[in-house]
Amino acid sequence: MSTAQPHDPKAPITATTNAPEAAGPDQSDDLIVAPGGKHKTRFLMTFLLVIILLTTFSVTGPLMTALTGGEMPGKGFLSWEVGGQAREIDAQDFYNEKRRLAPIGGFLFGIGDGRAVSNEEAARFIVIDSVAEHSGVRVTDDELVKFVERSFPAGPAGSTKEQYVAFLKLYRTTAKDFESIVRRGLRYARYQQLMSAGLSVPDMAAVEKAWRGQHQEYRLVGGRLAVADLVAEARAQAPQGADLQAWFDLLTPIEKDAYRTQDAASAELAVFPHQDSAVTGVELYAKYPPAADANDEAVAREYHQNFGITRFRRTSFEGMTPSIENLVLPFDEVKDAAMKEGKAYKAMSAWIADMNERAGKGEAVDFAAEAATLGLAFRTQTEVLTFDSWNALSLPFASRYAFEAILAAQAPGTLPNVVVDQKGLVVAKVLQKNAAAMPPFDQLSERVAEAWAKKKAGELAVARLDAVRERFLVANADGTKGPKAEVEESDFIAALGEAKAEVVERDWAERSTPPKDTDTPFDVWLRSNFTIWTQTEKTVAKSELDRDGVNAWIVRASGVRDPQLSRMSPGDVSSLGRNNWFMERGMFTEQQVSGKLALEERYKFKLSAEASE
Repeated sequence: MSTAQPHDPKAPITATTNAPEAAGPDQSDDLIVAPGGKHKTRFLMTFLLVIILLTTFSVTGPLMTALTGGEMPGKGFLSWEVGGQAREIDAQDFYNEKRRLAPIGGFLFGIGDGRAVSNEEAARFIVIDSVAEHSGVRVTDDELVKFVERSFPAGPAGSTKEQYVAFLKLYRTTAKDFESIVRRGLRYARYQQLMSAGLSVPDMAAVEKAWRGQHQEYRLVGGRLAVADLVAEARAQAPQGADLQAWFDLLTPIEKDAYRTQDAASAELAVFPHQDSAVTGVELYAKYPPAADANDEAVAREYHQNFGITRFRRTSFEGMTPSIENLVLPFDEVKDAAMKEGKAYKAMSAWIADMNERAGKGEAVDFAAEAATLGLAFRTQTEVLTFDSWNALSLPFASRYAFEAILAAQAPGTLPNVVVDQKGLVVAKVLQKNAAAMPPFDQLSERVAEAWAKKKAGELAVARLDAVRERFLVANADGTKGPKAEVEESDFIAALGEAKAEVVERDWAERSTPPKDTDTPFDVWLRSNFTIWTQTEKTVAKSELDRDGVNAWIVRASGVRDPQLSRMSPGDVSSLGRNNWFMERGMFTEQQVSGKLALEERYKFKLSAEASE
């Protein structure tokens, strides 16, 4: 058996057990053997002709059909008319065209989700491009070059040329083929733009209508009930005992968390302050000196790298753009502090390890006495405090990072690591730790009852204002009350008075009025409300609580009017005109130029059913 690989063109052709025996000695070494009954020279010439065709041309469906003598496949796959002349292409050519469109699918069809060009999009392109060419639409070489330069701007990804070459490799195409399809794509787009050019003049009636819709003005009259005024009434209805606990049990976990206690702890703190010259570290280094081979600068750089965000965070970004890279001050700017603190950090870490080792052997460790011997600042905090209470102490040598570490401890004892705080290096010993927990319900019952009353007060306020609205519900044809409430302003105000609600007003203004320092709570609530601005004149909307549950509101649309056109600026005309043109152009193009129905009517467009996707 030959050792050559099967696909190696240099591998010799060897006989197999299934091969016919050679006819004679003179044929045993022939590379090409003509079939029986065929003239060898004629067969060889035919074979060479086929090879030349295969290596010279892209073999299309029709060419293969001609070579094989079969019927033409896919004939009339896509057909249309241009200038009264029928045109068509077969399936093979259609899909070749579709493949060539892949690099510019985003430009032509807005494809941005990774999907391929559809058969209908490809067919539309082929037909409209042929119509554009027949109509004399042209794209110059200069326009083609500018399009490529815009599409591949020089930047971090490389020069225009580098990006362009990489793009061509990605799509496995050549510059010639790509630029040919780009030229046709620009022609396709230009033809549609020319056909819709008449729509470029804004329709002022449409612009005015759109502007009025965006700036509709309302005059509103409403009623306000303060929830706090109804809490006393709600307290009288509050459930007791098991009923109150049952209500509490139905609260969401997030609502229940408000009743949990916070982590709290007491502790002793031994500190090497960053700014206290009274703590020199002499005693500390005498007891726990640096290693003999320690490099002070290497220790400082390690300290800066490990604790830069905690200790050396930049507080001002003046003259620079904030980023991860410049969040921490450079080592050279804080070198002196890092040299001092890095050395102290190593010594205090050695102290912690020493205490743990001695405690592990059963030896007594007097934390406070040792801190004094080492010359460290010291604080004993015997009262168990939450984080906010620790912060309120305003200690000169410890702050949030130290307090967070203390409160994160699971049990009393010396913390395993030195805490690098903004004010100092802290070794802490937790004396008592009270973990956050849900207290027994009897300790919460008063708070729960008050929360129930506040929630109930909000419901009472909404219900009282809803009762006002229900008085003015418009009857249906069968006499039943419908969903719409409508009332004259005087009757509405009188009903609010009976409900003991404060009457509030908002004079003529549009919804998009920007916030002002003089805004009332009514103005603030209206700005976040979406249903009010859909009301018709004289109608009353359903009452609502504001987001904070402080007030209940009800509103009547006392007037709705169009704004004065004199307020419309040239910028409004330009912006709305562009929007109007864009929508009208899209509709016109779809209905009259390149939509499927337009193609069928204007150009007798027909795409084979085999192309359905």
